[in-house]
Amino acid sequence: MDRPARIAEQPAARRRQPGQAAVQYVVGADGRVEPESFRVLFASDPALIAESLTLALAMRFEAAERGGVRVR
Repeated sequence: MDRPARIAEQPAARRRQPGQAAVQYVVGADGRVEPESFRVLFASDPALIAESLTLALAMRFEAAERGGVRVR
């Protein structure tokens, strides 16, 4: 990979309570999170799981590139 994916657009979280979540996902060549790849590694509150998925799916990325070609 010559250039990793970078966040281009990130909506604000709506949660008002403190908490943390660690998630993992694949960014497709179109710059969107591939929904089937979404995994929750940790959530301090179960309510964060749904919000994390919603936020991840709303994010837009500049896709990773290899040899000048967008890759997932």
